[in-house]
Amino acid sequence: LSEASPLMQEASSEVLSRLPVRTIWSLNQVCRGWCAMITSEHFVAAHLYCANLQNKSLQMMFFSGTLPYALEPVEKYINKPGILPLIDSRCIIVWSKPCHGLNAWSFAGYDFVCNPATNYFKTLPMFTGCLGLGYEQESLRHILVGLAYKERNLTARDYKMVYNMRYVKDMVWDEINPPPRLVANMPPTHVNGKLYWMVDTEFGQKSPRLEIVELDVSTRKFEVLQGPPCGCDNGEHMSISELEEMVCVTRSHRTMGIIKIWAMKDTGMWSVKYDIQLERFSPEYSPDTTMPLAVDPKDGRILLSTGRALGYYNP
Repeated sequence: LSEASPLMQEASSEVLSRLPVRTIWSLNQVCRGWCAMITSEHFVAAHLYCANLQNKSLQMMFFSGTLPYALEPVEKYINKPGILPLIDSRCIIVWSKPCHGLNAWSFAGYDFVCNPATNYFKTLPMFTGCLGLGYEQESLRHILVGLAYKERNLTARDYKMVYNMRYVKDMVWDEINPPPRLVANMPPTHVNGKLYWMVDTEFGQKSPRLEIVELDVSTRKFEVLQGPPCGCDNGEHMSISELEEMVCVTRSHRTMGIIKIWAMKDTGMWSVKYDIQLERFSPEYSPDTTMPLAVDPKDGRILLSTGRALGYYNP
């Protein structure tokens, strides 16, 4: 292969970049030409890109105490009629949706990223705020977005928050201009190259309707979007997530035992996607702790997690 034409080398690289990691590692021993090609930066980037396109599955990490003991894709449960894993009171489930193959996790005061397809793992420096993970298409690099409060005054509805960005493989944070509205101190969701947060309703200007902050990772510009036509009353909890590649707002009503999921279409219009009635599954599944993780594309069942148990809900 070392003496092959550039066109032949390019064709071989294109084919090999789509093979599994274990297969490529065995081919690494074939000859010096293949070894040089497989270990080149260009090939590694191409293989990572192909692996990331195939790896879109939400990943669940199981912890016993503060130690992880299993990492499994959600498809293991929603695509098969098998029994859900038994989870004891010492187990905690933490989930993460991949962003171009890379997953970001926060647990027990630690932040880290990993790629299950390539076994890449990186512990991140300690950060006191909230982290989000995005992807810059132009540079083909992952970006971390960090938000941290410096001041909070609920009485005066005043605040000061710092917004920083950095590439995952860099060590230096760059401060960026803040959005027009303060975002809630919770992890954002990533959909189609953009990060989305709920607006924090306890600070700043009051709005009669929910608002969403959108960050285009490539341009590093924020935009405020109208949320679903519903308010957040006492006894309710609001969160933002991704289901079926759509931005969703989850409205959990504690006293009524109901979770209502609103989905945003490409046009910015909102509609109710699911109504989850949890009252008959109480107290194990309550609106306070239950989060929808994924929807089975075959039968529409919704996989739910309380952080301690997994369960299906058939709408």
